[in-house]
Amino acid sequence: MKKFTSPKQKIGLIGERFAEMFLVKHGFTVVESNFSCRFGEIDIVTTKNNRIHFIEVKSITVPRETEKVLLGSIKIEKNVTNKNVSRETFLKENRKLTNPFQNVSFFKTKRLLKTAEIYMNLKNVPRETRWQIDAIGVYLHEDGTLGRIEYLENITIR
Repeated sequence: MKKFTSPKQKIGLIGERFAEMFLVKHGFTVVESNFSCRFGEIDIVTTKNNRIHFIEVKSITVPRETEKVLLGSIKIEKNVTNKNVSRETFLKENRKLTNPFQNVSFFKTKRLLKTAEIYMNLKNVPRETRWQIDAIGVYLHEDGTLGRIEYLENITIR
């Protein structure tokens, strides 16, 4: 099993566990976690309705004050430092805090596609099997508790 030692890796592992619980709660069957090959890694492999879902999980830590801004009304215009700024400025300045999906680049999706194809070849998955790549964004509080989860279906076009 892979060892997670850095703070970022530990946040990622916590996020993946919350993502797995979310998926199971929504009717997915978890088949495998952290499949890796020379082209990349797939965080979670699941099935639902005769379709394989390759899940990329991105986790970020947000302070509770930031989460109030994220989850509250759009009219809230204060960031964590309580400076008066517009919502657009706040999101632009704190993009990595507010959007874990921003870290799923075009290059990353190409690697995910290649890794998924290798997974299916290694596991002898029939060619006619339906599959897709999804992403889950996990927002964690600084103490490691769950803030919220966002799920995006079929993030690649193939």
